[in-house]
Amino acid sequence: MKPVFIYKAKRTPIGKKNGSLKTFLPETLMSKVLLELLNGVEPTAVDDVIIANAVGPMGNIARLSWLEAGLPITTSATSIDFQCGGGLKAVEYAYYQIACSAHTMVIAGGTESTSLEPSREYHDNDPRKVKHPHRLTRAQFAPECLGDVDMLTGAQNTALKYDLSRKMMDDYALSSHLKAIEAQSKGIFTPLIVPIQVGDKTLTSDDSIRPSITSRLLSRAKPLLEPDSRITAGNACLMHDGAAGLLIGDETVQLRYGLKPIARIMGFSSIGCDPNLSPLGPIHAVQKLLEAFTMGYDSIDMIEINEAFSAKILAFHHATGYPLSKINTGGGALAYGHPYAASGAIILGHLIENLSQAGGRFGIAALGVAGGQGISCMIEVLS
Repeated sequence: MKPVFIYKAKRTPIGKKNGSLKTFLPETLMSKVLLELLNGVEPTAVDDVIIANAVGPMGNIARLSWLEAGLPITTSATSIDFQCGGGLKAVEYAYYQIACSAHTMVIAGGTESTSLEPSREYHDNDPRKVKHPHRLTRAQFAPECLGDVDMLTGAQNTALKYDLSRKMMDDYALSSHLKAIEAQSKGIFTPLIVPIQVGDKTLTSDDSIRPSITSRLLSRAKPLLEPDSRITAGNACLMHDGAAGLLIGDETVQLRYGLKPIARIMGFSSIGCDPNLSPLGPIHAVQKLLEAFTMGYDSIDMIEINEAFSAKILAFHHATGYPLSKINTGGGALAYGHPYAASGAIILGHLIENLSQAGGRFGIAALGVAGGQGISCMIEVLS
């Protein structure tokens, strides 16, 4: 297979649910990212567009986003749903299209608006209506016989499995915010961000980073499950809005447009795991990826893991021994936010910037996925 490169990575600022981006349709957010990725590139050169979405209005949001941006009607676009891992799965599909020479340039990413998530309920003839008579708060991810637990319960199960105390998880959440505050002050992720006009203001920063956060404030957060639950609004990521994408292509893109590749995609791994322990997905996916390349953790300069819960990162550290100091070095989703289907593309962009700043070479982006899955991607940053 031929080499595949990332030429650009862009994202919107990340808004809290009912926050700065609350009135923006997911296709509108994605259209702004698409236009920024295409700056200096002829839109007709894009062979395909693959966009993930998890809680949107259904339909083909990839195609809708492309047309919303006023781009050529001749370009095909496909939407996928891989829940939290969707943005990275979209990049994987783009990677294989290019690696096997089917395409030369593809845009991949994800978009989400939890603020505008449509209200859904089961049909009256659906037997599940008896158990869930009102508005659905989420989709079903696994059959009841396996345990269709929500993500919060999965995080609590993970905390119990690895004996992670409430304080350990709160301390990690604080460190994520502190790293994000430092990264923001240094402008590490500024090259990624597409400014969004909100009324008479231009939004360039994320809603959820809290400079005033302290251990004391985190200790006051109430448990999100039963009274003795270790998972709180402080050590779990809440709901967010945002979009992200990457321009991916073969080496001819560099020759044709004078674009310099910022990273080479080396490969991917996806794997299933216990639906009751979905936060462990990154552990299994990264291990499978390293085995495929006959590499060890000592060869990886940084790992970016979607930080839906402190428990996910601490469990990864405990299971693998990989240093916390090399995970999410610029802070993670506990600080920035987690717009479900966009997060895979967001963390891949963050990984590239973090590696570039530190002079690193190899990095891995990984996510746990609802229903008990994991996905990972290895990249080599190009100087």
